[in-house]
Amino acid sequence: MQRTLTVKRILFLLATGVVAALLLAFIAREPGTSHAEQARAEEKAVLLSLEIQGPSSVNARSAERFTLAARYSDGTVADVTDRAEWSIDSPYAALAGGVLAVRDLPADQVATVTAWFTEGLSFKAARTVGLSASEPRTEKLQGPTARGST
Repeated sequence: MQRTLTVKRILFLLATGVVAALLLAFIAREPGTSHAEQARAEEKAVLLSLEIQGPSSVNARSAERFTLAARYSDGTVADVTDRAEWSIDSPYAALAGGVLAVRDLPADQVATVTAWFTEGLSFKAARTVGLSASEPRTEKLQGPTARGST
């Protein structure tokens, strides 16, 4: 016995499919939200900008941490430091994973820290950082003195 699809049967299948889809959408909806609110919440946030955050200068023979903040269209900000590629334009410094290490410098200089982040499209952020030839200051701590000694 061969079954033929009649117009009535096709309309019935289409109607039940539409009703099922609507029921699933209604059931999956967060309680207390409208369909429009739910649709907006499900839209993927778009990356708007990147910002490198960290110190304005780094001393010779020291290291400092920089972070990369990604700002999205839904207002969120995410730390994407570990997912970015980093570089610095000084032969006296190295930068990896957001950590900038500076070795001995012949004189103070200014360098550019650059970070690239890819999420669909590739984005770039850059900022200048002073590299100081002076060493970081450390204070010598003196231990307790023995009582009764002359």
